[in-house]
Amino acid sequence: MGEFKKVMLEGSIALTAALLIEMFAGGMLQSKAEALKSLAIILLFIPPVDNWTGTLGAVVVARLSTALQLGTVEPWMKGEELRDNLLGVAIVSLITMGYLVALGMGLSTFVGVPVPDPFKVSLMVLCSCALSSTLSILTSLFLSMLTFKMGMDPNLAALPIVTALGDVYGISSLLVFSFVFGFI
Repeated sequence: MGEFKKVMLEGSIALTAALLIEMFAGGMLQSKAEALKSLAIILLFIPPVDNWTGTLGAVVVARLSTALQLGTVEPWMKGEELRDNLLGVAIVSLITMGYLVALGMGLSTFVGVPVPDPFKVSLMVLCSCALSSTLSILTSLFLSMLTFKMGMDPNLAALPIVTALGDVYGISSLLVFSFVFGFI
């Protein structure tokens, strides 16, 4: 198969899967619309958590794709470079989580969004970020390795799916922990 056809096929499949996943994420939000309206602070955190989770997955896919194509990381193998990449992403994630919570809580005060219990809300967002980022990193790792092993470019075949799943993970984790902490 020519390179153009290969790119078109892999890209079309990945983008179609991503669109379907995004529609599922929108459906999840719609199903909880009334509950979410009652707690505006959750609405404030949905876009950044979704964006951050998808971006985190994209970073992992891009770094792994490069390492796989350069041969510095072998598919399904453990290695120092793979460990260092994942450790670096995890550390950046932890720092970003704290920053996201602080920024969100500060912004809520600035724009007048009521926060019923700042400590519980902060903990809910941190738990949501921890779960969504863990799922995103694991999915990125798995799909990067799988698509590379199948002879595809992970940047093309895995990245759109990983970023879309980041939205599902972000929304799901916020909804789950909103329920766990008694907000919805």
